[in-house]
Amino acid sequence: MFAVRAEAANLNARSAILIDFANGEALYEKNPDMPIQPASLTKMMTLHLAYKALDAGTIHRDDYVTITREMCAMPPGSSLMPLAVGERVTVKQLMLGMAVVSGNDSAYALAIYIAGSVKAFAAMMNAEAASMGYKVMHFVEPSGISEKNMVTAREYADFCRRYLIMHPESIDELHSVRQLDFPLPVNLPLDKSGQVRTLHQLNRNMLLWDYEGCDGLKTGYIVESGYNIALTAKRGDTRLIAVTLGGTGHGYYGGYATRARDGQILLDYGFANYVTVKPEITRMTPVRVWKGTLDEIVPVPGESLDYTLERNKADSLTVRVEKSPSVIAPIRQGEKLGSLVYSVGGVDVRTVPLVAQFPVGQAGFFKRLWHSVLMIFQS
Repeated sequence: MFAVRAEAANLNARSAILIDFANGEALYEKNPDMPIQPASLTKMMTLHLAYKALDAGTIHRDDYVTITREMCAMPPGSSLMPLAVGERVTVKQLMLGMAVVSGNDSAYALAIYIAGSVKAFAAMMNAEAASMGYKVMHFVEPSGISEKNMVTAREYADFCRRYLIMHPESIDELHSVRQLDFPLPVNLPLDKSGQVRTLHQLNRNMLLWDYEGCDGLKTGYIVESGYNIALTAKRGDTRLIAVTLGGTGHGYYGGYATRARDGQILLDYGFANYVTVKPEITRMTPVRVWKGTLDEIVPVPGESLDYTLERNKADSLTVRVEKSPSVIAPIRQGEKLGSLVYSVGGVDVRTVPLVAQFPVGQAGFFKRLWHSVLMIFQS
């Protein structure tokens, strides 16, 4: 972990972490492995599973969900969209209800629509968390109102990064949206369509208005956890993700302000001291292919070239190419052919694989025989 300035350590939250989006490197940590209830940060996993269902085609954004009593039976005083029995609400509206106004009812409605029951959906959430390698992350319901849900700042920040990689559209579609207008006339039963009273609710993330580059992600609060927030902001090519858990405050607005201040401290620290760069790679020379349907192949980077490092070291970053002079067919798509090695101040800090962009099959018998002869002479 990098050195941390004093102002970044002056946080109210019990647990916090700041990571860079490019590589997932931790830039600041404060008790990042302390288990704490996520509160409404839980809804990000619900949204993740909704996006997976959208990608699989099992649900669609314009599907209408008919609201039942089970979907909107929420504790008094909790965050609501709010939904009412008999309304017809699209999947997209329910997703916005979770992301913008943190509707517990919208989380339950979408979970039941996807899985048939809250219990079945919670099982999906835990199976997904386990498949992603998380040890502490655990859920019993999709909204975050239960104190039995659990995360750590480290695991949750990594989840946010992977969520944004898998669902980049979520920033513009959900998390940067500042206001939700609901219900609309189309949502009410036909016999009540003329009685609509649309509410105009603002996003709970105060930094969407006040912090340059902030475009997400989610806030949360229950008594057992305190005030939580997951933030992301982008300036230039640098995107950062900050998570704080267990914040305190005098009343709701005091808690909102305190967690926003914590998030701003972390993001300020990150942008002041780190920068994400994308090295320019000159045209790659091809690799000789023996016994293949092609005689050469140009390798390509197997992952993003973006790299985050301390600002005062950015000018010392160099990249060298290490690759095989030749390979023997067949070659699989994605097969490693070499590496790009990043160095800072003469010290190797990162390796990016160079891979085959497409497969190369074996050539016919006579070409393979001829290449075998040439390889003997070359050796």
